Amino acid sequence: MLAGTARAEATKDSACPDATEATLRALLAHSAETKIASGSELRELDCATVGGSSGDEQVAVANFVDLGQETLETREERYTLVLATLDLSAHRVLRHAVVRTGEDATTAFHGENFALDLRFQDIAPGGGVIGVVATSSALGASAPDNQWGDEFALYVPDGTGFRRVLGLARFRQEAIEGCVSVQCRGARWIETTASLSPAGTDEHGWRRLTLRLEATEEAVEPAVPESAPTTTTLTLVQRDGVYRTEAGDPPPGSDYFGLVAW
Repeated sequence: MLAGTARAEATKDSACPDATEATLRALLAHSAETKIASGSELRELDCATVGGSSGDEQVAVANFVDLGQETLETREERYTLVLATLDLSAHRVLRHAVVRTGEDATTAFHGENFALDLRFQDIAPGGGVIGVVATSSALGASAPDNQWGDEFALYVPDGTGFRRVLGLARFRQEAIEGCVSVQCRGARWIETTASLSPAGTDEHGWRRLTLRLEATEEAVEPAVPESAPTTTTLTLVQRDGVYRTEAGDPPPGSDYFGLVAW
């Protein structure tokens, strides 16, 4: 628990109320840029009820197909993604962030790509922090030097929007020799899986985070792994509004973050 701040309880909703979708569509309809998306297919919606003053506060992440971004040059699917905190009793958006994106070699959202992580609600003074896991459905490049899977981000309330304080890849592969593919004979690469958990509170009311990195070398015949698996644990601290290592460096894996640029 943070000093002077009651921890907000959060409960993952098994099914989001109809009011959640309706409120998000009304939000998009107010902007000329996203008005078409407000009437388009809802590809995905994840939500959770949190302990707001009215008991009806909810956080939600949604993906709408956005036909308004289509051009004659491309038939690639486009999306409008929404992250929001809602007051469902008043059908009102308290805070939100909207980003428009499209398919490419590393980006595609075909369903079950987003999930809320509720473990980090109280890591900042005042609480209200939202964790989001994003996974691309794209096949990726056929013979990449590196690639990554799940991305994870933490957003703190900032006025009527959000500010990202952490973004990193939870799974990444980096080539040592050849490409990252079982089709590349003689290739070797490192696979790193990252996990994150809240830790103790600092003197400013921010909680530290524990980042655990498990790395394994993979190889394709005739190559063989030349290093043993390793596990590294780092402490992340809030500095100048973002999370960094205690040495002041960006967290490992943050250079691969960018799937959703909220």
